[in-house]
Amino acid sequence: MYRFIGRIVSWGIAQINDFYKNIAIIQTIIPLVEPIPIAMIWGYDCISTGDGSVSAPEPFVSTDYHIIVDCSNIFIGSQTIRDPTTGATQKNPAIRVNVKNLVRVVENDKLKIYIKTRIAGGSKPPENLPVWKEWASCGYKCIVIERSASGPEDGVDEMLHAQILQLLHIYKDTQTRSQVLVLVTGDGNINGGRTSFLQSVESVLTSNWSVELWSWERSLSQHFLSTQRFFPSRMTIKYLDSYRNDITFIQKPREN
Repeated sequence: MYRFIGRIVSWGIAQINDFYKNIAIIQTIIPLVEPIPIAMIWGYDCISTGDGSVSAPEPFVSTDYHIIVDCSNIFIGSQTIRDPTTGATQKNPAIRVNVKNLVRVVENDKLKIYIKTRIAGGSKPPENLPVWKEWASCGYKCIVIERSASGPEDGVDEMLHAQILQLLHIYKDTQTRSQVLVLVTGDGNINGGRTSFLQSVESVLTSNWSVELWSWERSLSQHFLSTQRFFPSRMTIKYLDSYRNDITFIQKPREN
């Protein structure tokens, strides 16, 4: 019985030795092939350093996304287009934004489970009531201020600024979780000492967050570009213009 077990063990050792000899032969014939780390042979999760040694994998850091949409800025910016004939900038008031397609573009490369915040802010003229239902159906909390069709919009931006600062207070962990503000606006006005999106972005960046800014190219404030130069690795600017055909449409005149 013991002799039989001994033969099996000897056979197993011989097979392992032959395995390593074959690897050595292959790597002699094809010298460009990177040596196979022993830990990988036995199925361990590891990273080869190229010299045959093995290092531990990088720790996984999950990302929390916080999406804030300045609806008025995006809506107005969508109506500013370039005349293909003259090259001049013109406005087409019939252009509307397809909310669901815009959401799809902004959220496309993000795991839904990591999107912690969805907020859309703007005004609510009577004829635009369905727009806010569309935002709500996409999971967005709507911060809306009532106004007449001809009245000015006041206070909406400040409410969105306050939401961003509140998020900074709530999501303080930037060591084990990466925090990203996804801001959809081109409004970088200074606002004469009042709160502003620009100030909010700077507060976020100096708190070790990252910023992903979406805007129409012609609506983007140059102040954001200046800020990005100070944080090139943590602030990205993406233009909606590439998706214009998907996220905008022409509203047909109402029939009497």
